[in-house]
Amino acid sequence: MSLNKKLATKNNVKAKIVVESDNESIKEDIIKKDDKIEVVKKNLGGRPKKSEKYKKEREEVLNKLNNILGVTETNKKFYMYDVDNDEAKQKAILDLKNDVEMYFTSKSYNVFVKSDEMQRNYLSLIKLIFKEMNIKLTHTIKTINRNDKSVKSGCYLFDVE
Repeated sequence: MSLNKKLATKNNVKAKIVVESDNESIKEDIIKKDDKIEVVKKNLGGRPKKSEKYKKEREEVLNKLNNILGVTETNKKFYMYDVDNDEAKQKAILDLKNDVEMYFTSKSYNVFVKSDEMQRNYLSLIKLIFKEMNIKLTHTIKTINRNDKSVKSGCYLFDVE
């Protein structure tokens, strides 16, 4: 540490020494003012993230969503045709909105900001939950058979990061 000569000649020289402790969240600043030493402890931890604070609750919301969509360990995909044409699934997904708002960092998503204007709010909630849980969604278009008809539908595949 180097001091400017002009500062060193004045009586009120300030020196700052930073001491790191074993505990990562506490930092001590030792400040020397006019031959007096002050020790200031600062908590650098801050507010805990929701992902750390609500791990169990977030897993429960993810499991509920997977049950609604029919996602299992062997079936890691869902079709938007099935969700778009099943109002019970849409309502069940939208019922998760309060839990998502409480346990996920989601205040700026359109489903919370522009909920009246949006179509397919449930899709926005689905994407939000999987993104926050570090699950990558890959979108493809596939032709599926429903009610003895061939229908093109969006298919979402999962990749865990």
